[in-house]
Amino acid sequence: MAFRDWLKDPAAMVRAMVATVAVAVAALPASPALAQPMRGMFGGGNQFDPDVNTKEIERYAEFLKLTPDQLQIANELLSGYQAEFNALADDMRRKQDAAREEFRETRDPGVWRDLRPAFEEYQKRRTAAADKFMEDLRLVLTPEQEAKWPGLLQERRRERTLPRGGLMSGETVDVVRLVRDEKYPDELNSSLQPVLDQYAAELDRVLAERNKIYEDGMSQGMDMFNQGRLQEMEDLFAKARDAAKKVRDVNRRYARQIEALLPEDQRAAFAAEFRKRSFPDVFRDRAADREFRTALALPDLSDDQRTQLTQLQESYARESAINNDKMVEAVEKGESTRSIMQMFGAGGAGSDEIRALRTARRELDNRTSEKLRAVLSDDQRAKLPERGADRGPGGPGGGGPGRRDRGV
Repeated sequence: MAFRDWLKDPAAMVRAMVATVAVAVAALPASPALAQPMRGMFGGGNQFDPDVNTKEIERYAEFLKLTPDQLQIANELLSGYQAEFNALADDMRRKQDAAREEFRETRDPGVWRDLRPAFEEYQKRRTAAADKFMEDLRLVLTPEQEAKWPGLLQERRRERTLPRGGLMSGETVDVVRLVRDEKYPDELNSSLQPVLDQYAAELDRVLAERNKIYEDGMSQGMDMFNQGRLQEMEDLFAKARDAAKKVRDVNRRYARQIEALLPEDQRAAFAAEFRKRSFPDVFRDRAADREFRTALALPDLSDDQRTQLTQLQESYARESAINNDKMVEAVEKGESTRSIMQMFGAGGAGSDEIRALRTARRELDNRTSEKLRAVLSDDQRAKLPERGADRGPGGPGGGGPGRRDRGV
């Protein structure tokens, strides 16, 4: 059935969409491109990355103040864990490759459904292996280090699972990491720590709730897709969206508290960075920004050229800010009303507005680039970055499923 005929028959479109996605969702690691919308609804990540790695051990050692002997034991435990994980992952990859090869030969989508129990068993065993590693690590701690263990688990959950969201802009922002990245003086960091501790504890509660809903959603959503139970999927999606909103709201509330505690001359920069991380696709670096940076750094600019470029840059920044504010508003409106159909690119409320804003932003970039280049000589223009399509970052919180609806 042609797409124009689907528009005349929404039920047929739903059936086709469900049939297509169900094939992929039945075995998530086997068909990542088609499975992305499901991961975007209920979280996800690279299924073959270990749950503990060397960099994390280094952070744990610093957090817990491990002695050299304890760190050696931790690394030995890590080696054992990694060997177990690699064996599990290799076995799952072989099963996945076999299913993929069978599908190439038979074109039977049932091979993905047959793979699902093996994938679920793999998930259980990899989780159990990571849990055992953490339990073994805990056994080598002193009573003083043991007292820090709950905080370590909070940090681990935040760092490993917070980025797996993406239903709400700002859901994946880590306020602790944001403060660390700002590299404030030690005295200021000490004054912020009590608020960050409160944030970590409160976020952990809503994050655990969100993660459980996401995990259940992945499992239940597969069955609902296979059976075409779209209304139940809508209800499940609404539940996941509410859980995501709780995480986002905690992030926003504590970001405002941190901002209020900062010296006045640093508040605006912190607020701007939090907003940028909340809407990375809206505030991403654009081609015009890169051209301005390159042009203004040219050593042979005349005073008149520099003045013209500076004025043009200021004008561009003002117009961009207006467009960005409208885009943020449109994105939030879309996130609050988005349905399952819209997650799979079927349009909906807010899509036309976002498309218009995206077009306006592209036109502004093109106009600005033309004006910028007109100020420069041929030799100077040759030194500008090669022009190409602006692309936003992928991944949760900064791209991935649903970005067409977010329009950024």
